[in-house]
Amino acid sequence: MPVQFTTGTINQPDAGSVGLAMVEQIRDDLVAHAGWDLVEEYAPSGGVLKWYIFKNLAASSGLASDYYFIIGRRLSDGTLFAHVAEEYNSGSKNIKYYTPFQNWFGGLVYDSLGRYTPEFTLSTTVPGSSPHPAYSIWTPSGTSTKWWMCVYDDLVVISFNGASNAYFQAGLYEVLAQTPIPMPIMVSGYSTTHGTDFVCLTRNPAVAGASWYAAALSGQPARWLGWPGDWRWNDKLQNNQRPAGELGFAIYENSQGDRQYQGSTIGKLRHMRGTDGQVPPAISFGDAFVLEDRLWVQWNPSFARIWDTGVASS
Repeated sequence: MPVQFTTGTINQPDAGSVGLAMVEQIRDDLVAHAGWDLVEEYAPSGGVLKWYIFKNLAASSGLASDYYFIIGRRLSDGTLFAHVAEEYNSGSKNIKYYTPFQNWFGGLVYDSLGRYTPEFTLSTTVPGSSPHPAYSIWTPSGTSTKWWMCVYDDLVVISFNGASNAYFQAGLYEVLAQTPIPMPIMVSGYSTTHGTDFVCLTRNPAVAGASWYAAALSGQPARWLGWPGDWRWNDKLQNNQRPAGELGFAIYENSQGDRQYQGSTIGKLRHMRGTDGQVPPAISFGDAFVLEDRLWVQWNPSFARIWDTGVASS
């Protein structure tokens, strides 16, 4: 199915209502795509969190199995937490095979496929410490936010812009390793909580059967796979388009020499490009760049990452 791109502005009387309206917009737009289903919405007693569980279909992604994209909404302030997991049990409300929070958390047990094995219950517990699931986070501020959303057959990207900025990205990545990884699933994003881009994975075969750090499932993005160029000017030899590089990521090294145990370079982020140069002046949220005869949008005018909307440029 073609890329599904939607965008808009949400206005509500308070930040909590902005978060509610935003997650309901995400729900409606995500399930409108043939490759995604809403499994359930679940609000455990206690009035702390509500969970939204989505499933990406293997028939859409081309993977051997479905995977799950989970959003938790904190009711008090509308904060959204985004997770990814390979399995979800609707009876027990448990997710399984996810990335544990905090790179330095050690003594984790990995199974024969390189997956962290404990389950996490979607309850009133707000994620935030190991071995909780790693997450992207957005806390709405004020009474308004702009947003855009790209839904692909194998990935979803959601961007927020206003008094509080962030983006969520979850789904398939392309493996850049000689060792096969049959379910290359990640969650990534940027937020003021993390302070930078990050990537977290669900499996790493290099640590199969081992006891190791959470770092083995954490990535460092912005490993350039092409010439990122400078977006202030079009490139005369690139059909007057602004040059952009693809982005890969490497496994986070907690200590020197870790790569001999957990590996290093591992993947490429799909449907996105970037630059390490400067962006043009007077760029606003939602403005599009022309690349490969399609429109690509950025998540933050001062932070040069763009995603393919699938919309033809002319």
